[in-house]
Amino acid sequence: MQKFSFSRIEEGQIGIGVDFGTSNSSVAIFDGKELRCLTIEEGDHALKLIPTAIYISKDLLPTIGLSGIEQYLQDNRNRQIKLKQESVGAFDMTLGFGGDGDAQTITVQANAWTDQNIPGRLFRGIKSWLGNSDVDRVKIFNKSFNITALITPILLKLKETYSPFAESKIDIHVGRPVNFVGDSQESNRQAISRLTDSCRFAEIKNPIFCEEPVAAAMSFLHTHSVEVDSKYLVFDFGGGTLDLTVLSITQNGFSVLATGGIGLGGNMIDCMIYKKMIFPEIGLGVKVSRNANAKQEKTDFRFSDYAERLIDWQNAYQLNTPRLRNQINVGMKEGGEAEIKLKRLRGIIVDNLSYEILRAIESAKIELSNQTETIISVPGIDLEVPFTRQDFDEILKAPLKDIDTLLSDVLSKANVSKDELTGVVCTGGSSEIPAIRNHLEALLHIPIIRHDAFTGIAAGLAIANYYGYDSSST
Repeated sequence: MQKFSFSRIEEGQIGIGVDFGTSNSSVAIFDGKELRCLTIEEGDHALKLIPTAIYISKDLLPTIGLSGIEQYLQDNRNRQIKLKQESVGAFDMTLGFGGDGDAQTITVQANAWTDQNIPGRLFRGIKSWLGNSDVDRVKIFNKSFNITALITPILLKLKETYSPFAESKIDIHVGRPVNFVGDSQESNRQAISRLTDSCRFAEIKNPIFCEEPVAAAMSFLHTHSVEVDSKYLVFDFGGGTLDLTVLSITQNGFSVLATGGIGLGGNMIDCMIYKKMIFPEIGLGVKVSRNANAKQEKTDFRFSDYAERLIDWQNAYQLNTPRLRNQINVGMKEGGEAEIKLKRLRGIIVDNLSYEILRAIESAKIELSNQTETIISVPGIDLEVPFTRQDFDEILKAPLKDIDTLLSDVLSKANVSKDELTGVVCTGGSSEIPAIRNHLEALLHIPIIRHDAFTGIAAGLAIANYYGYDSSST
């Protein structure tokens, strides 16, 4: 059991917290009295919360945050994709057995399509890669970079933000999920190792990793009066993970009774919306003709050739090959609905619009937090899809089952029943979804407290840093 006490600290101390999130990042400082989130991007934006994004130009120069996203969109607007087939090496292939019983092996040259006109690469959600052993290096303009090389410039930007307040301070609290995407001891070990390396390269010399829902609890308790011995569930639902913590309030602090987390977040939900609401409007289920036994028969358009790459927007340009374009062009000859929908698919591929579709989905999802219906609008392909809360609730049925399972597990670990909870502290952008809050309220029958959805974790990390909280020593 982890215990924490808001013990008095001598004046002059300062706490610094860095929330490197899957979707967004923020930085906060705390001097024992005033809690402040710092401005990270200056100029026209003046943002205290930036998208966790890095855009690498052809000159290998990084641009961070919203500026990086805007540069990516500007560089790719109306850009023509020019694919070229290039050799990526050779490998041996065993075909079977010859007449003498020996295996026959041939050497095959492997080729891949590359975009010769690509002005830069945008990366988002890199935090989700940290625990994935299959993702070690990324090729950018014929140069190979490891994952830490992509994360380091983002952390450098965050360090530049707090450096004027840090003086000689070495220990900085950095957030981490209970379980990184991968949900295993090995993925957690690897993720922390990679994140530690990135911090070191960014000259964050001694990062102290604090579980994000525990940090959220600290910022909540800083701003709310609660009764001793009351118990709270912290529900931290962000872009990449869902993290839960059960707290028991003590005289001058709290005890962490249990934590738990899974790889479920807003990014995954966005992809589910893409598949459910957009795929049917860009070719899924379209019938096209084929010549079978001299008869014209209808068959499903091979949308599966495109589906996964459309979701993987960072590599969606690889769909712009002669074979896949020709398959679309042939299907468009059907006319009618098939032509309309496949023309949209062609537009997404030729103009590299898959990321813009995901942005439109995210915007529509946010709008449904305050209204019952909206439109997923992508003007570039003449697409407007009505999207209602009822549609969204249907999509969320599977994630809600995962939430119920995790909640049951964490309460069991804490040896706390639902009836013993005083309230649920909700933080993270995905916790703003009405269906999520309504589900928790119906399940637990206790107050749902909305707490600083986007900067509450950074604030809590600064408080943890100020008081010297270290879960590894409690």
